[in-house]
Amino acid sequence: MNMDNANHNITDDIFDKALHSKKVKAIIKRVSAIYRFYIPYQELKQRSYIALFLSLKNFQDIETAQHSQPYKFSTSLFYHLKWQFKQYLREKERFEKGGMQFVGQLTNIIYDYPREMGHINDCLQSLDNNHRKVLDAYYKGGYTLKEIAQRNNYSITTAFHKLQTAHNELREIYIS
Repeated sequence: MNMDNANHNITDDIFDKALHSKKVKAIIKRVSAIYRFYIPYQELKQRSYIALFLSLKNFQDIETAQHSQPYKFSTSLFYHLKWQFKQYLREKERFEKGGMQFVGQLTNIIYDYPREMGHINDCLQSLDNNHRKVLDAYYKGGYTLKEIAQRNNYSITTAFHKLQTAHNELREIYIS
């Protein structure tokens, strides 16, 4: 296959044909089986569709790809599936391990019910001004990490680390 055909538009018919292919079903089933105890079924299904779509973008005709060079399409699908599933697990771990889920819920409560949450509000007020500013922008302002980074003239990675540091500091103040 020449590269001129790569990244073409995927129609519903092409996607449905690929989705119902026995080889594609077998690959999806095999890779999904590895992650079925760690990822909810609906999430596995959605991520499988994304992986299939990304793999199809690299091939003009799935039938030709499967018959003339089966290793390329199947390998592409295999790696896209693994990447999608691992990405989900990394995101899940980041939120659970970093305590971001707890602190995020806590911060949302602060902004929704400030009078009832006097202690939590005091904890937030005792934060460093820069940390409070990042939490305000992210939770109260609804800004994404990219927007926070652009507004403050630093990278997205720096914005993420500042938000994570603010979460950790808020958690420590709240617990103590």
